[in-house]
This record gives sequence, C-alpha cells and structure tokens, in this order.
Amino acid sequence: MVAFVVPILLLGLQGCLEDDADGGNEEEDLYSDGTVSFFNDGERILTLQCQFMETEEERSQGLSGRKGLPGGKGMLFVFPYPERVFFWMKDMHFPIDIVFINVGLNVTVVRSAGVEEEIPDENLTRYTGDGGTMYVVEMAYGLASNSGVGPGTRAVIE
Repeated sequence: MVAFVVPILLLGLQGCLEDDADGGNEEEDLYSDGTVSFFNDGERILTLQCQFMETEEERSQGLSGRKGLPGGKGMLFVFPYPERVFFWMKDMHFPIDIVFINVGLNVTVVRSAGVEEEIPDENLTRYTGDGGTMYVVEMAYGLASNSGVGPGTRAVIE
C-alpha cells in the first residue's frame, strides 16, 4: 500500500516566534507532544521537541502553511504500519530535512527538501524513504547532516 502525505514539514531555523502577552508561545506549545532523540554509536547527537502527527488528517496537514519552526523543534509523523510513504512541499514556505525511520527505529533515508512555490501539484517533487517507513521526522534544513543524522542512526521517541 502507498500512502501519500500531503505537505511535509518540520523544523525551520527561521521563523522563531515571538511570545504572546502571557509569556507563553502558542505555536511553540504545539511541539510539546514529546521528544525524538538521535544516537550514533550510543552517543546522543540531537534531540528535538516534537509535535506528533498520528491521524491521517494531521499527517496530511503537516507543516504546510506555517511560516517556520522554532529552533530545536520538529514534527514526528507516526504511521499505523510500516509502508512506503511520500512527502511533498505543497504550501511550504521554508526548506526542511525529512528523516525516514523504520519500525526498528533506525534511520533509513534522509532527504533535504527545498521550497517549491508556484509549481502545479503534479510537478512537485515527491520525497520518499524505503518501503518500511513507520515514522518520519521533519526538521530544520541542514540540521540532519550538521548533526550527523543519517542512515543507521538510531532514534528514540519519548
């Protein structure tokens, strides 16, 4: 079975949001569902506060339409079973890294996705992992490679 996830998207370095009047930050609060940490050779190399997208509706919306992501934040897409999933950058205003993770919590593929504005949907680039994707993490563009996240990196979801 093939799943098609409408817009993608996780963290952006730009777009850090200003606090609202009560000292909180509504948009930053979106990323408080849990954390995803990445490990190479047992050493933690990156931890992100994430918003978890677990329903089909949530996964379809993703980060589309948002202006950016606060630093240290990400979006975790959780699929009901391992499958081949596709992401695209529809209605995205900032580039991201897309990290595909299998059921064993190992990174299988990392894709860097740029902004594609004013392009018909049928011409948007489709980003995919392998056929056994159970989770996808979207994070700031360049963060995966700068942190050492790549195939074989272990993920821990809390």
